[in-house]
Amino acid sequence: MQQGVFDKLRATRPGEDPTYRPIQLMSQLQYDLAMKAYREGHLQLGEKLPWEKSLEKVRMAYEILAYPHFEHPDIQLEVKDTIRDALEHPGVRTEEFPHRAPIALNDEEMGTLSKLTQAMELPFDPDKRVYRYAELAPLREAEHIVAQQSPMYKKGVQNAIDAGILRNREDVEERTRLRQTEWDVGDTNKPSGLHPPEPEK
Repeated sequence: MQQGVFDKLRATRPGEDPTYRPIQLMSQLQYDLAMKAYREGHLQLGEKLPWEKSLEKVRMAYEILAYPHFEHPDIQLEVKDTIRDALEHPGVRTEEFPHRAPIALNDEEMGTLSKLTQAMELPFDPDKRVYRYAELAPLREAEHIVAQQSPMYKKGVQNAIDAGILRNREDVEERTRLRQTEWDVGDTNKPSGLHPPEPEK
């Protein structure tokens, strides 16, 4: 990775999440180098060179490590979507969606990740070489439970119910029970067989 990335780590703008800064820089570096290689004829459109895949792996591993420390809600939501997708489609079309596969790092990638986490003062396990978005699932679920218990969340749900956007859970369950009862009663009055009886002549 270019030294310039490390030089810019602390140069955050107002409102930016400093822990997310390395991801922004790596994404920009990945784009800039890919466009340079494309213009020079070393890369076909949509193709990824080995260094690009390597940088992508470091970026994803860093994102997994840094996720518990992100402060901006939009960034948290974006990573939660990535976690959900990795859980729902494990190992599916991983060339196109690399976050769905285990992220195994080589020595050079481990060294870069170590420098990034050290610069951002994040915990780092030098013995861990494989990262998975799915490993964040328990944390994502715990955050969801905590959010549901917050007064703001409960107030938002109540406001949506009062506005007719949502229905109270008990009401939905009661409507479902009544509808099921109606269907059960209706089924006893239906004639057997696949076709309705023919009219009498």
